[in-house]
Amino acid sequence: AAAADCPIEIDPPTVVVKYGDPVTVHCTATQRTREMGWEVPNGSRSLLRGSQSLLWSFSNLTDWTAEPRCYAKFDTEPKQCYKKLSILHYKYPDNVSISIVNQTAEMEEGGQYLLQCDVKSIAPVKYLSVNWYRGGLLINTETFSENTTKPVDVSPTLLITSSCTDGGLKFSCAAELKLGQEGPQPNPVMKSESLHITELYCPIVIDPPTVVVRYGDPVTVHCTATRTTRGMGWEASVGSIDMQIGVQSALWSVSSLTDWTAEPKCFSNFDTEPKQCEKKPSILLYKYPDSVSIRYVRNTGPMEEGRPYWLLCEVKSIAPVQYLSVNWYRGGALIHNDTFANFTTRTPVDVPRTLLITPSCTNDGAQYSCEAELKLGQGGPNPVMKSEPLRATVLFCPIVIDPPAVVVKYGDPVSVNCTATRTTRGMGWEASVGSTGIKTGPQSLLWGVSNLTDWTVEPTCFSNFDTDPKQCGKKLNISLYTAAAFCPIVIDPPAVVVKYGDPVAANCTVTRTTRGMGWEASVGSIDMQTDFQSLLWSASSLTDWTAEPKCYANFKTEPKQCEKKLSILLYKYPDSVSISSVGHTGPMEEGGQYQLQCDVQSIAPVQYLSVNWYRRGALIHTENISEDTTRTPVNVSRTLLITPSCTDDGVQYTCEAELRLGPEGPQANPVKKSEPLSVTVHCESHRHACLAHWCY
Repeated sequence: AAAADCPIEIDPPTVVVKYGDPVTVHCTATQRTREMGWEVPNGSRSLLRGSQSLLWSFSNLTDWTAEPRCYAKFDTEPKQCYKKLSILHYKYPDNVSISIVNQTAEMEEGGQYLLQCDVKSIAPVKYLSVNWYRGGLLINTETFSENTTKPVDVSPTLLITSSCTDGGLKFSCAAELKLGQEGPQPNPVMKSESLHITELYCPIVIDPPTVVVRYGDPVTVHCTATRTTRGMGWEASVGSIDMQIGVQSALWSVSSLTDWTAEPKCFSNFDTEPKQCEKKPSILLYKYPDSVSIRYVRNTGPMEEGRPYWLLCEVKSIAPVQYLSVNWYRGGALIHNDTFANFTTRTPVDVPRTLLITPSCTNDGAQYSCEAELKLGQGGPNPVMKSEPLRATVLFCPIVIDPPAVVVKYGDPVSVNCTATRTTRGMGWEASVGSTGIKTGPQSLLWGVSNLTDWTVEPTCFSNFDTDPKQCGKKLNISLYTAAAFCPIVIDPPAVVVKYGDPVAANCTVTRTTRGMGWEASVGSIDMQTDFQSLLWSASSLTDWTAEPKCYANFKTEPKQCEKKLSILLYKYPDSVSISSVGHTGPMEEGGQYQLQCDVQSIAPVQYLSVNWYRRGALIHTENISEDTTRTPVNVSRTLLITPSCTDDGVQYTCEAELRLGPEGPQANPVKKSEPLSVTVHCESHRHACLAHWCY
């Protein structure tokens, strides 16, 4: 057993070791030993009889899975125990570099750009901090929670919005390992070369820079040049102004804005650099819904107390949906809301949303309603449209079972009381054992069995009344178990999440004296051992997808023999993730429909997989594959239908495979992303606009 009172001391108890460096540790027993030794997971062990101390050393530590443990056997209690040496094994990165994603180092003022820091082969990643610098000033730090011990590549990104003050600045990033007090001081750091930014400043002012406009309302935006121009104008799908010579300002105005794709640009020509530039106002065009309504799904008439029902809220023709919040109310109290931030559709859409309710008797007569609210930010209003209320009628059963649920050992007695909260015409218990028949007069009735052995029993208390409900019943929830279900075995941890090929270990301890215990497994089996109260199962590289190790033990008293399984979730990163356009090459036509395909090669287990789709770095859709229970690696292909507009020209789509392995898995879900797919859109409306005046 590895107990807290094990008379062994390891000095130091924790070591922080650079990859390839030597390490030395002492193990000392504070109680007289029969023998002691060091054991490592690969099976090597050193043993000395009658010794009180033992040295473990390694001249060149390169095993990322090393977990040496010092063990000893004694004449007195504890007869045998061990303690583990905690090793924090680290490695400097091979390289740290910074770049702009899909862009040169020349930026436009006000544009958004993604910087990427590539850290190659660093470990352990959970102690890594990536620090971002502008000039010599720290502007952001990113940490990582992934529990991988071996070297990995990481490529965090940082979104920046350039301004004219950034011209000539240098951006850099650094990988810093924060290894704590036992680690080297100062912390190991490797910094990238600097990235020099060239800023293109455009001397144009848009006022207001952002406008929020209701569909069909007028809109006006001013554009002013802060330097003498050779000419300026507006390029737009509606309200274009051809280049005007000798002006310092130009007004874009539309009496009724109904173009959902409107992206007006103010342009100007100058004698000096920049010779020509442009700026866009941000236009947010919104529309009230045509209607908002609420109804039941597949239900008419009254609801029964305690049963689940679906409500449906239908919002007709609203835009833009990413600013929509569907709010649900019972009476005047908000009980739930749905948002749609991952959607990027500009044009009006119909939005159906459902809500699951389980009514109680207190909900009888309650009024449910839903509303559509557009949260347009500080620059705009928050338009709201509410449905008519939906009145709930709940048929409730005035019966109380106390307790409502019982857990009973097979063959033991059980008794439960049923009480009517209204005057009854008669009540009773109906069950495969212990039925009472109907009894008139009482307001409460006991159901009892002296020796419960029926695994299918479902006792129901029923009652008759003069008013509605004229008759109703409630079931008692019974869980029946056998003594054999209490197996005095503890597996620690009870469940493990393991990356394919990684090491794994679990300890099995019995809480009663055994006649023998062991592990039965497809890998790492241990035959029955006597005089042991705990036993470690381990595998240095788990690659068996069917592995279900069982720890078993024999006892002198009941249960004479029992076993418990270690729950193993074995997962594997995909070999590759790629994105492509299905059945199409070359530019896309504005307004056409195209299918993108995400191919995920050799991933497991697929039921934990989410395929995430991104446009310009923003999540637009997620698809879960939870219906497939295959354990072994499979190939997965998922498609997404897109309808490109002018604004999608040059946009990059990506997809990623994300394994959501739950709380026992890595703290940061394993993710693998595709290379980006750039979309070229042939935009007829843009070509016509260019014919009216200059284009560049």
